[in-house]
Amino acid sequence: MNLNAKWYIDALDPRSGRAFASYRKSDLQIVENLDTAKGTYFLEPPAFAPVQVSRSIGFSATRYQFQAGLFDENGELPFDQLDDVVEFVRRSYLRRGGGAGGGPEPGVPPEPPPEPTEGPADLTGQDPLTNLREIVKQFKTPKVNISPGATLPVEFIDTEAKGSGTFAKRRLGRGALALALEQIAVFQPNSDFESSTRQRSRLLRLFQAIASAGLVEEVYATAEGDTAIEYWLTQQFDHLNFSALHWIISESPDTSKIMPGLILAFLASGGDDAELWPEVLHGFYKPDSWYWFGWYFNQREDDPVGLLAELAVPAELADAYKAQADAPMSVGQFLFSFLAAPQLAAEKSDLAIEVALFASACLVLPSVQSRLPEHGVYRRETNNRAKLVAFEAEKWLRGNMPKKIFSTAAEALLTERDQMAVVRP
Repeated sequence: MNLNAKWYIDALDPRSGRAFASYRKSDLQIVENLDTAKGTYFLEPPAFAPVQVSRSIGFSATRYQFQAGLFDENGELPFDQLDDVVEFVRRSYLRRGGGAGGGPEPGVPPEPPPEPTEGPADLTGQDPLTNLREIVKQFKTPKVNISPGATLPVEFIDTEAKGSGTFAKRRLGRGALALALEQIAVFQPNSDFESSTRQRSRLLRLFQAIASAGLVEEVYATAEGDTAIEYWLTQQFDHLNFSALHWIISESPDTSKIMPGLILAFLASGGDDAELWPEVLHGFYKPDSWYWFGWYFNQREDDPVGLLAELAVPAELADAYKAQADAPMSVGQFLFSFLAAPQLAAEKSDLAIEVALFASACLVLPSVQSRLPEHGVYRRETNNRAKLVAFEAEKWLRGNMPKKIFSTAAEALLTERDQMAVVRP
């Protein structure tokens, strides 16, 4: 076997996740050497399992949507192992897997939603952020320089969830609250019928996901007493001019108790200020009051990918991943981009991980719901359901995090969304 040979990509379509890779010298631009490869393999999702093929198929693919080769400023990008090619193609596919669209209608709020505070420290179990935060940090600042073709295994990564205690539930609740606040921020009450219908559907489906995952109380507890959120929500609701709010302000109630209910009621009513608000808001000042209401809205989500494509990701996360202004970034796009290039979220790692955990919870929720007994007691009980969802969501997220760190040049290509290769003239 040629000692100077490595694995190189002959043809790549990062949006479809398909690629052809050969074990050869760096000779893609030398016509007379195009038949010297020692083996060519085709990769495609979802398994990315290498299948040996004729190299001519890869060349023919470049006549269509495939790009020819993978280059950086120094030439073709090498890989020491075929498994490294598999990981690179998988991550490049995730980075672009959401397409260019998705998300809500364009619109920038006057000021970003505040981040929720941590809340009381009466939490049990291991904090999932402790380990996941360290994984993100490794991609931001690798400990050693990685030579072209080599990789560095990600340390501390464990595909098994660390626990399903209240800490894991609280992280899910914080991620859900961040998304709820973002949907309120981009809500446009005076939009046309089609846009209004999409917005209300987005709000209702988000609440159903929160209720079905047993996270209503967690969202309430995370928002309760947070003065920054209370002040921001007051501005938002004043701007939206909800006359129905007057129904509940009769005895000067504690607004810190009302605001968490307002968030959930806004979602559950689809932002409707004429029909459901009086019914939803009346008396809902304590989390216990949401017990039956959350159960009533506990419907199975049959299209979690569609839900994530509808939801707007918090603006600061979209900025980190360079979302285009005319194509708002959806939570689904963010999740897959985060799995492909976690280093871009390093400055907002806590928020990024919490949102990614809730997005993962949406994806595993249908499976969790299908395993719950049909008896009403199990369907209504939320504590164990939330723990199970938290455990499965963390397990899914860990299992899909990158396993290897590539060279600086390769990682730089993975952070780009629109351009994969710098082709030498």
